[in-house]
Amino acid sequence: GYVVFASSLLQLTPVPLVSPDLLVSVFVYLALGLALKLHREPGRRAPALLLGAVLGGGFLAKAAMLPLALVIIASVALSTRGSGPSGAARSAAAPLLGLAAVSGLLILAFVLTGQGVTLGESGALNYAYHINGLPYVHWQGEPSGYGRPVHPTREILNEPPVYEFAAPIGGTYAPWVDPAYWYEGLRPRFDAGGHLANLIRSARVVAGVLLRSGQILLPAGVLVLAAFGARPGWRAVDLRPYAALLLPLLAAVAVYATVWLERRFVAPFLAPSWLGLLASIRLPREAALERAALRAVTIALVFITAIAVYGAYAMTKDLGLRHAADQHLAVARHLEAIGVREGDHVALINDWPGGSDAYWARLARVRIIAEMPACRTRAGHHCLEGPPGGVQAFVRAAPALRVRILAVLAGSGAEAVVMRNELSAPLPGWRRIPGTTYDVYLPGREEASSHGRP
Repeated sequence: GYVVFASSLLQLTPVPLVSPDLLVSVFVYLALGLALKLHREPGRRAPALLLGAVLGGGFLAKAAMLPLALVIIASVALSTRGSGPSGAARSAAAPLLGLAAVSGLLILAFVLTGQGVTLGESGALNYAYHINGLPYVHWQGEPSGYGRPVHPTREILNEPPVYEFAAPIGGTYAPWVDPAYWYEGLRPRFDAGGHLANLIRSARVVAGVLLRSGQILLPAGVLVLAAFGARPGWRAVDLRPYAALLLPLLAAVAVYATVWLERRFVAPFLAPSWLGLLASIRLPREAALERAALRAVTIALVFITAIAVYGAYAMTKDLGLRHAADQHLAVARHLEAIGVREGDHVALINDWPGGSDAYWARLARVRIIAEMPACRTRAGHHCLEGPPGGVQAFVRAAPALRVRILAVLAGSGAEAVVMRNELSAPLPGWRRIPGTTYDVYLPGREEASSHGRP
């Protein structure tokens, strides 16, 4: 069980990754534990209500958990069907009540804003990003046919593109604090070709979960055990008690694959599904078959041990992220040392689309209010649109153009400009932050001649 947990969750959802997925996992495991309790003790009101409340917490963590919560509740009703229709109905009704009570808190919050009721804008935004191909940040209304932004981020330089977003949204990096504000006016469109391409990509993600993370050994071990079971393979009667462990994984793949699927999205559901399959296997009791079953268990344990070794190796690679975390902390401390205080405005020359890698700004509690991004859409580490921008374009630009870019960023109100520069030594007027690959520029504190001004 511990090996399955470690390989299925921690390996697929890196702990250093800033995302809600580990929090979702907490609610999923709590909910599925309660589902098993309800299977053993059907009809109990308190665990059923608590199940719904826990699933409501999962919805508050991530909007996609709402349809998955309904699947889990339906799975509980399916697994308790043997207790009679009334017991199954109670098992579904009470969790729905708990789910509605917790989810209703968010709905009430929306009502109190006076802006209407919504389940969130993440679905529409992700559809626009991943199916329609719109940029992740700084959408200016292109391509045509998807509406026009009511209040986009402001393009303050065209070549290369530089954007300003000091108001009205606050926070460390406003385009991600409230993406729905900057994309108001968006009208996503159905795109069959985009869906097909995404389904193919999702199939590759699922294959990658099995083939590239060592997970292929786990189904191999399960199949070996199942082959020597009292009833080789699986039957509905064996699987039904564990429906609440098995069906959510299929539902999660189906829900996410329609728009965007990543390994960490389905990681919370993998360990329970494997454990459900293992628990459904009944080994034979006949003496002649016990020896064969023992050999099967031995083979399965060898596979699982191999997974543990591979998983331990893979998870140690996360330690390499420690250096990056140290850099962010060093940048935050250096900004404070040179007089950049909490709440001050800074600008970013970025090698990512948007400020998604600027954790130093959160640590320093400063606000990024302008940036020159590498691009606005990416796949992995690769930009999908336009020529390389950001750090690469800035470092290779003519001195006069660099002066113009810095002047525009300073004119936005930025008191410092930060750039992660792995391409060259610090440019004239920039300072390398000790122990990092980051450079900082302080407008108004450097000699104009150091930037090549006439």
